[in-house]
Amino acid sequence: MNHVKVLDCTIRDGGLMNRWQFDDDFVRELVTASQRSGSDYVEIGYKASTQFFDPREYGKWRFCREEVLREFWTPGGATLTVMLDIGRFEAADMVPARESVVGAVRVACYVNQIDEALAATQTLDGLGYQTFLNIMAVSEAEPRALAEALTLVGRQSPVRAVSVVDSYGNLTPGQTKTLVDQYLGALKGKEVGFHGHNNLQLALANSLAAVEAGATFLDASLAGMGRGAGNTPLELLLPQLGVPLGRLSPLLSLLETRIPGLQAQLRWGYQVPYIVSGLANQHPREAMDLMDRGVGAVESGYLDRMAGLAVAR
Repeated sequence: MNHVKVLDCTIRDGGLMNRWQFDDDFVRELVTASQRSGSDYVEIGYKASTQFFDPREYGKWRFCREEVLREFWTPGGATLTVMLDIGRFEAADMVPARESVVGAVRVACYVNQIDEALAATQTLDGLGYQTFLNIMAVSEAEPRALAEALTLVGRQSPVRAVSVVDSYGNLTPGQTKTLVDQYLGALKGKEVGFHGHNNLQLALANSLAAVEAGATFLDASLAGMGRGAGNTPLELLLPQLGVPLGRLSPLLSLLETRIPGLQAQLRWGYQVPYIVSGLANQHPREAMDLMDRGVGAVESGYLDRMAGLAVAR
């Protein structure tokens, strides 16, 4: 599977749990460990505008200013990557790629934002960046709208790859394969990626199913750190793609020394509210609120309400 590229989204996605307020040393250690262990891309945060987010409330990885990136990024074989959310950034904040340490930019959008996303990818390509597109919450996207969006991307966007994004952690391996097939068929030679959430403990299985169907880009994070139930665990994905166990030492060291404290504080991963939101194919915001308040999914009535929305699998 040497043709498959792995993108480490630990800081970017994990920051959704702590407003990107990571210890500086942890970020430096993670960047180094991820590169040494075989990640091809390291997505260190969002390039968001201060018009939408207050720097007094959000950490530096919500904004990824160029001077900050230069301080933290040590080239080591991987490509430094940032993400733009449609409607939450200013194009003027992006300098030409030749003036930046960033090599790739991913644009995140929902199906109904596809026109804005196309324009953003065209602008970024003109600035010299590798570009990628993440169409979020694909498990709830209206099929016709998704098909039309993919057709537009195939015809008009310069992106290298488009990712199937299981935002709600609802997909099964079979559904993942079907979506990858659909994307490959519509995108006219572009590559396809997969970003999984682990509500049903299927993120790794779905990632491997995506590869079987032809995906060539996979997202993962250390210990699965990410919003809610978290993502595909990086330390489990890399060896499935052929990385030798010994090469994982830098990541496994962080897993033993740094992750326990963060896990106790942020509590991403296998938790009942996230199981419920995944099975019900719902955004995890309400489940995250329950976790923040220390309220159970059963006692709060959340389970009963979500059970009425869940579709038999």
